[in-house]
Amino acid sequence: MFYCFLSHAPADAKDRYFEPFVTDFLEELRGRLGANTTQDLAFRYSESIPLGAAWESSLEQALLACRTFIAMLSPTYLRQPACCEEWARFEWRLQTCGGAAPPDLLLPLVWIPVPDSDLPPAVRRRQLAHASLGASYESRGLRHLVQGAGAEYRGFLTALADRVRDLVALPALPAPSAWAVPAELSDPFAIAKSSPRIRPVKSLMPPAPARQSAIGPTKVRGPKRVTDRHVILFLAANPNGTTRLALDDECAAIERELRMTAGRDDFDFRSKWAVSIDEMMRHLNELQPAVIHFSGHGGSAGVYLAHEPAPLPPTHRHVHAAGEVGIYLEGEQRQQQHVTARALTQMIGSAAPSARVVALNACFSDTLADELLGVVDCVVGMRGAIHDDAARSFAVGFYRALGHRRSVGNAVAQAVATLAAKRLPDEHLPICRTREGVSADELILPRLDPYPS
Repeated sequence: MFYCFLSHAPADAKDRYFEPFVTDFLEELRGRLGANTTQDLAFRYSESIPLGAAWESSLEQALLACRTFIAMLSPTYLRQPACCEEWARFEWRLQTCGGAAPPDLLLPLVWIPVPDSDLPPAVRRRQLAHASLGASYESRGLRHLVQGAGAEYRGFLTALADRVRDLVALPALPAPSAWAVPAELSDPFAIAKSSPRIRPVKSLMPPAPARQSAIGPTKVRGPKRVTDRHVILFLAANPNGTTRLALDDECAAIERELRMTAGRDDFDFRSKWAVSIDEMMRHLNELQPAVIHFSGHGGSAGVYLAHEPAPLPPTHRHVHAAGEVGIYLEGEQRQQQHVTARALTQMIGSAAPSARVVALNACFSDTLADELLGVVDCVVGMRGAIHDDAARSFAVGFYRALGHRRSVGNAVAQAVATLAAKRLPDEHLPICRTREGVSADELILPRLDPYPS
């Protein structure tokens, strides 16, 4: 019998901070329970199913026998059918076998914060924070605490382990004789997973003249697929062997700033982590973003020698490597995966015809603009090696302005002004480029009618 069933999205488990948390929590729980080992304290599909065992029946038995259910919430988690089914089955078991007042054995933990508007009722009706877990957890999520690994994180582990210990001291929840999940519980994440409606874009700009392209068939753009909110896709990659960047701080700061703007209901902010080539293509196809934001590393040896003779700052976003300019995603083993400007253009042009703006928050990323402008209206990049703090501050200022329905050109200007006011040395680096016939100062993402006729 497992003390807890750890439900999580497979993609989140690839995060470099995920395994350290699981290890720390289980060790803390082992001490609370007086166990000799952490081996059988928690069920995880990737660790607890023996080689050759039947996958479905092993999951079912674990859900029938576990004492508590811990759900690691994130935007990815809420869109995983397997996670949805695990939640639904345990919720049904709790309601069916828990009596008139079932104990609170389902514990949702916020791994990466999800906007309140994206939380389905099944999640929203549960308490997601508590004073004992700390203020930073409530505002930034558990991943942020793990990254800091400070006193607040240790306090969180203590409070969580104490909570699980107290729950497993209660009489065990009976197991039903068979699964018969009713319709109202069969898809608890229906809102978070619902397919966006499709409506055409009414562009504010006159048609731009056609451009000749060397890319080939990937440059042929089909009809744009747009939801009742503009999707901003935040892609993060910090592969092994590169400078550690506080990308989670940048993501949380952008999301928080957008929520405080007048046009917050115009945007749907989605974050994806440790992104590989295949994952990026999957996200582009699924979400059809209007804005693609990449945070991570860029550059090449040639650009480094030509533009950056001085030593780079200790937390920069540049990779000194031979080859063409580009960005660095993550490979299957978390290694650096270089993506050239031409390849990135093909990826976006073929998978996300909805894209209008690409923001590359990485060093020397302005050099990718010439290629990318064949498939999008505007590219925001950096003319040199930018410091991590400056990149984060620029991003916050940029999306603050977009959230107040300013033009892309004005958003860049406001973000640069923010860098100047904070006396950050990189205010000269951001640059905004547009394709022929498009003015950045007139490029505004229009408000979309949520009730199309």
